[in-house]
Amino acid sequence: MEKSIADEPVAFYGTLEDYFALEATSPLRHEYHGAGRIVAMAGGSADHARICINVSAALWSRVAGRPCEAFNESMRIKVSTLNKFYFPDASAVCDGAQIAKDAKGIQSLTNPQVIIEVLSPSTAKADRGSKFDDYSTIESLTEYVLLEQDEPRATVLTRRAGGPWQFVSVAGLEATLSLASVGVEISMREVYRNVVFETQTSQPITEMSCPPTQTAKASDDPAAAGIAGPGDQT
Repeated sequence: MEKSIADEPVAFYGTLEDYFALEATSPLRHEYHGAGRIVAMAGGSADHARICINVSAALWSRVAGRPCEAFNESMRIKVSTLNKFYFPDASAVCDGAQIAKDAKGIQSLTNPQVIIEVLSPSTAKADRGSKFDDYSTIESLTEYVLLEQDEPRATVLTRRAGGPWQFVSVAGLEATLSLASVGVEISMREVYRNVVFETQTSQPITEMSCPPTQTAKASDDPAAAGIAGPGDQT
């Protein structure tokens, strides 16, 4: 995947009040990463856009008619414990969406059960590390999903009551992405509709677990992530 200037987020510093004022008036979206760091959301690749649309539409269609809601990248997530604000690529909740209204009328979802991020060169490290740490402080969050762009692969981290996060890697267009917390199953072929890959991935689903700590990383490298106990799912 080629990396362009357009893929690079632009960061600057200001107060939380500055952030709210900016979000109320700017046509662009921004995240608030804490400690005064405000990050403008960069444009992504065509495949990034395709995957975002595909997974958001699939989520929406499957929860329609049920007491659930699915959101696209326009829905802001508030990490209430840290007073941080992010725009994931998709999210969903089935326990009644709780929307916080902050200064300037800024609205944010506070109780997502599922958060989905499509990885890009400029955001992958944070999505697998610091952002996962932040998201994991949201008590309602049960499943965190990372979608690759270069191959049909999803990493799903599932919170288990009283235990470690469960790490599942789903690979291949014939596989199925299962999101138990909202009762949704999506074929990987649907997630990656209109995305052309140089090589096709057909590795089996792999399941692992990682410690339930704020420092656990949603990494592709289980050893680096503190993830232990690999084994094929049967």
